[in-house]
Amino acid sequence: MIPLVAGIMTGAMSSGIAISRTGKYRVFPLVGIALMVTALLSMSFLVGPDTSVWTLVPFMVMLGLGLGFNFQPVILAVQNAVSPREMGVATSSVTFFRQMGGTIGTAAFLSILFTRLPQDIGSAVQDTVRANPQLAPSSSSSGRAAEGASTTPPSSRSCRRRWPCRSRWASPTRSAWCSSSRPASWRSGSSCSSSCRSWH
Repeated sequence: MIPLVAGIMTGAMSSGIAISRTGKYRVFPLVGIALMVTALLSMSFLVGPDTSVWTLVPFMVMLGLGLGFNFQPVILAVQNAVSPREMGVATSSVTFFRQMGGTIGTAAFLSILFTRLPQDIGSAVQDTVRANPQLAPSSSSSGRAAEGASTTPPSSRSCRRRWPCRSRWASPTRSAWCSSSRPASWRSGSSCSSSCRSWH
C-alpha cells in the first residue's frame, strides 16, 4: 500500500501545482484515467501466486498517480461549473458521491469475490489432485484425522467404550464421559463415579 499512497500523494500534489501555474486542468483527468486503466490491466495479466512484491511496485505507483490526477482537477471542474453562491454545495457533493461510489464498488466487488472464491478454490484443489493423485490420500487422511481429533474427547481417545454420564458439573459446553463400561450410577441418574472425565 505504500507505493499506492505515495503515487496518490505525488499525483495530487503535482497536478495541483501544475494547475495553479498554468490554469489548465482538463488534461489531468484524462491522463489519470489512462494510467489507471494501464495499471489495472497490467496487474490483471501479471499477478500470480509466485509474483514478487517488487514486480507490483511500478504498477501500484502508476495506479496511485492516476488516482491523484483525478482528485483535485475534478473538484476544480465542478467549482468552475457553478456560481460562487453554490460552491460549497458543489464541493460537498463531489466528496459525497465519491464516498458513495467507493462504498458501493467495495460492496459489489467483495460480493463477487466471496461468491467466486469457494468455487475457484474447489476447482483448483480438484485439478491439483487430478494432476498428482498422490496428494489425494494424504489430504483425505489428514481431514479424517482432524475430524476425529475435534470430535473425540482427549481423555477418552484410548478407551474402547465411552458412555455419557450425568454429573453436577456437566453443562451444554462440557461433556462427561466414562472411560470404562457403563456404571450403575449412570442408570440411576445420580452423579458419575470416579471413572468419568470431562472435556471442553
